[in-house]
Amino acid sequence: MPLAQILDGTYQAVADNNGRWSDDATVGKFMELRVHPYDGTDLSMNPADYEPGGKVMIPLVKFTDAELANATHRTFKFGKGGGDKLPWSIATDGGSGHNADPHRVSAAPEFGDLQIWHLQSGGGWGHPVHIHFEEGQILLRGDALNMHLPPIWERWARKDVYRLSDLGGVDPVTGAPGLPDSGQNVDLVIRFREFAGTFMEHCHNTVHEDNAMLVRWDSEHPGQTNRIPTPEPNWDGVAYGIVFQEATVKSGDLAAAASYVAPNQLSADQDRNGTVGLEDYFNFLNLFSLSGVYTADIDGNEVVGLEDYFQLLNQFGLTSGYQLPTPLFP
Repeated sequence: MPLAQILDGTYQAVADNNGRWSDDATVGKFMELRVHPYDGTDLSMNPADYEPGGKVMIPLVKFTDAELANATHRTFKFGKGGGDKLPWSIATDGGSGHNADPHRVSAAPEFGDLQIWHLQSGGGWGHPVHIHFEEGQILLRGDALNMHLPPIWERWARKDVYRLSDLGGVDPVTGAPGLPDSGQNVDLVIRFREFAGTFMEHCHNTVHEDNAMLVRWDSEHPGQTNRIPTPEPNWDGVAYGIVFQEATVKSGDLAAAASYVAPNQLSADQDRNGTVGLEDYFNFLNLFSLSGVYTADIDGNEVVGLEDYFQLLNQFGLTSGYQLPTPLFP
């Protein structure tokens, strides 16, 4: 495939008698990017304006406590074991660990479903878990006996990659705290929109993801009972093969749902430390009567007013029951 022919546009792939291309039929001219200095007005935001107590970004859609209490739960455990045939695997809802198989459906949420997914690590390795297509929000992270609110930069942020590792624990020798945005477990909430199809969840650690730590999940229409046939691409197009499923593909992890207590979402907890207290009250006073998107605008109408004050009073003294991890840096 001569580079000169590609650049001057004379390269052409040739089809043989069977209709197959002798070379890559998708190779064409390269795109040229020409970068010039920008002479317009810089409209970028100053990050210092968005520190806790200041301005906030466009509010994200959150979830009510009732929605969290009635959510379907799923548990995915990323682990090592099983010998040479299963060096890296994912176990779904307490079942056996499996490596990648596109014919196996591990979860089948329906349009509009709200689900809480529990990502767990067996320890010893880091697993940056990527859930394709949909973004979620982290509820809690940490280790099995010490689940806590995520740090401020993760709390209620939209995420599609979630880091599991041993770096979140306290150093057993020095007693130094671990990374606040790491830990062996992550609990996240995710809502599935109106896009049907077959998607995947996998570990982005390169030695784990290839043919190993990957599961298939499908987004389905409400009431759908037949799983989507497995697409099998080949040189002549795409065929569709058999499909089988985990036993919990629709029900999820019933044991996790029965024992789970979601953290309260306190709208008046402006500093996001898990408690509505004096810091939130003083922040409200400093911002009272201002128009705009501020943390003290509890009702979201872009004015810090009496309605926000009454919500603050109703929630004052309440706590989520979870504390932030000790920060690694002051």
